[in-house]
Amino acid sequence: MIKGILFDFDGTLSSENSITFIMKWQIRRNFESENNFNPFYGILNLNRIFFYGFRYTRHLRNLFSKKNYEKPIDEIITEYGKYISKYYPYILRSFKNISKENLAKISKMIPLRPGVKELLLKIKEKGIKIGICSMSLEIAALTALDFIKFDYIACNNLIYERKHTAKSTGDSMLVVRNAEDKKKVILDFSKVFNFSLADIAFVGDDFHDILAADAAGIGLILYDLTKIDKNVGFFYKKAMDQYNFKIIYNILDVKKYINL
Repeated sequence: MIKGILFDFDGTLSSENSITFIMKWQIRRNFESENNFNPFYGILNLNRIFFYGFRYTRHLRNLFSKKNYEKPIDEIITEYGKYISKYYPYILRSFKNISKENLAKISKMIPLRPGVKELLLKIKEKGIKIGICSMSLEIAALTALDFIKFDYIACNNLIYERKHTAKSTGDSMLVVRNAEDKKKVILDFSKVFNFSLADIAFVGDDFHDILAADAAGIGLILYDLTKIDKNVGFFYKKAMDQYNFKIIYNILDVKKYINL
């Protein structure tokens, strides 16, 4: 019987990556807002997206190419995490000078997958401990999901100046950077609530979620057919031969596995 469940946020509970969503709004505010009008920062952030976005995409295209078909899948997962953790802090610098208040306002608009609210409330109603394990910013995840109180949270955070208005310095505190970090979160979650790993479910949607899904009693990976190409699909199939997780195609399929 499942006693606790951890969800990834970006792409799992949300239909868009929260960091990308916030960046788009921040850039628009720099060009359109009367209070936040600053085209210099807007252009700087656009260039940052193009530069790091291009390099990140190029690395992923190379990683999930046919030349790596014979490479051990654990090496693929490790390299994938390295690329993410390498570029993530630079992307977060786009949020320099954004206040906590404005960040919360933007985060409130992050779109969730259909049925997420009902699903989470149903889990909570059953007395199952529920948590978030995500590379997303904690304020983004908790604001977008403010209809429920989570029992456990493992997310990343921005560092703010200690002034009258708390504004981001552009620096960050990264708790969750890769697949190994997410696996450690599963182990910590089990210790905090004195659960065996068999009592825990984990739901993610990406390669850096596979080790956490494997460690949990029930591991589910949401497979979004609109975002996964044929080459990446090959590596998912290869991962399923080595790790213990199941593929789902709709977030509401979670109910089938935890007996809701």
